[in-house]
Amino acid sequence: MDSPEDAEWDDWMDSMRRKTTRKQTHRDEARRMSAVLSCSSADEVLKVRQEILDAMWEDLPDRWRTIDVPQVGDLVTYPLPEVVVHNNHIFGDTRTRGLGLLVGRNIDRGDVRKVAYMTPDDSVIAACEVIPLMCGRRESLDRPDEECDTWVVDSIGVSAYPTLDDLERVEEGSWTYDSKADAWLLAATYNHLSPNDFGEGNMV
Repeated sequence: MDSPEDAEWDDWMDSMRRKTTRKQTHRDEARRMSAVLSCSSADEVLKVRQEILDAMWEDLPDRWRTIDVPQVGDLVTYPLPEVVVHNNHIFGDTRTRGLGLLVGRNIDRGDVRKVAYMTPDDSVIAACEVIPLMCGRRESLDRPDEECDTWVVDSIGVSAYPTLDDLERVEEGSWTYDSKADAWLLAATYNHLSPNDFGEGNMV
């Protein structure tokens, strides 16, 4: 029979597993949406974006209820948190913005109406989660001679939580998502937004 301490430990582990599963689930959903946005026709992408807008709470500010506002699955540029900028400078990294995958928006929460009433500050319901990406290469992509146009999740990076107003969407026509390699191929040049030396020694 398990001791009370063992039971408490098991409960804590189960709780952590559930939290990890929820976080991984919404990140996987963002990847699936990224694939849809990058592989569909312009008309299909417009339809998907409109369906998301139609499902949003009608009392949200108009500036967030437009096709151009970044949605989950988009690649975005975002401001690096001040502490990250400070720490990166130690390694000679002078970036103030990064490039990442938008994986969550508070305005999509099922309880966004309640959150808005409890916290009238727009910055709360405008908060998003972005996971940082970095320039890198994957052999499976068979692009060994090309400049750094392949972006992967920064394995030592930490999520950023900017607001919607801080994000700039990378147009979907300029990138594609390779689900097998879990990598984004950028046609445009965004190398200056990547951590130095492909992320080695830097936290984004």
